[in-house]
Amino acid sequence: MAKLYLVALAAMVVTTGAAQARCSNATIQGDWAFTVHGNALTPDGASVARIDGVGIITFDGFGNLRQQDFIVVNGVHPDPIGFHRNESGTYQVGADCTGIATINFDTDKPQDQRSAVDLEFVIARAARSIHTVVSAARPAAAGLRQVYSDLEKADLLQ
Repeated sequence: MAKLYLVALAAMVVTTGAAQARCSNATIQGDWAFTVHGNALTPDGASVARIDGVGIITFDGFGNLRQQDFIVVNGVHPDPIGFHRNESGTYQVGADCTGIATINFDTDKPQDQRSAVDLEFVIARAARSIHTVVSAARPAAAGLRQVYSDLEKADLLQ
């Protein structure tokens, strides 16, 4: 009977441990395709533009990211034409599979002309999808962003 109890206890410990998330920066390493949807807002919260887009983001496994995206604002793609490719940033994944990221846009422009967004995210589906929401946008004079994105593991360069 004691052996049966120990086996049951060991199975419970193994099952409990397996159910807990154990994520790190390496969990999301690789290429991810994504969609973006939301609104640009004035500093007082009034919606001024609809934002939609697609892109690819690459996480290096060590906290650095590169991104290219194609965004339309109110159905129109702003200049320059084509995918924006000069986007980079950093990210941090917690053991509970939540994380934060900062994406810097216009990295080919002088520092005072660049913009950036901060994201909060959750890793899902056994690290096959990520859901994000913009938590801040810079510069502050540009207003707010009420934007979310869904990322899917792309497996592009296998």
